[in-house]
Amino acid sequence: MIKRRMALSIFWLLLLVGCGVHEEPMSISSLTRVDVTVMQPDGSDGETIVLADQETVNQLRSLFAAIQWEYQVKAEMVRREDVQATLFFELDPNMPEKLAIYQIWFEANGIATVIHGAENGYGRLTKEQAKQLQAIVFHNEGKGL
Repeated sequence: MIKRRMALSIFWLLLLVGCGVHEEPMSISSLTRVDVTVMQPDGSDGETIVLADQETVNQLRSLFAAIQWEYQVKAEMVRREDVQATLFFELDPNMPEKLAIYQIWFEANGIATVIHGAENGYGRLTKEQAKQLQAIVFHNEGKGL
């Protein structure tokens, strides 16, 4: 009787696990485009630009993959972000894209600080990486929607 109950319990457990909805994690390789809003000096949202050409997306993949994250730290910034980037990930061609919003500050010391709402912490880009990101964003500014 105990073996039968145990077998039945295992069956139901496997059924629940097997039928559960498993959300695939967003991989930087599935990045398809980035919408960037450059904040204005008065704190208002600027124009949104869409970065979707393959070369730019590849550069952005590399930069976002290079972010060095510090977890379990509450990040608070004294000013509004310089740039808000919305990353679009295609996990399944038959499903809508998944979005991830990043806030980016370009610091006076040359590095960039990044906060992503889903992360419990903040990330940093080196001076060289921050410079590359600035070049991409500000080179394309004014060419948006």
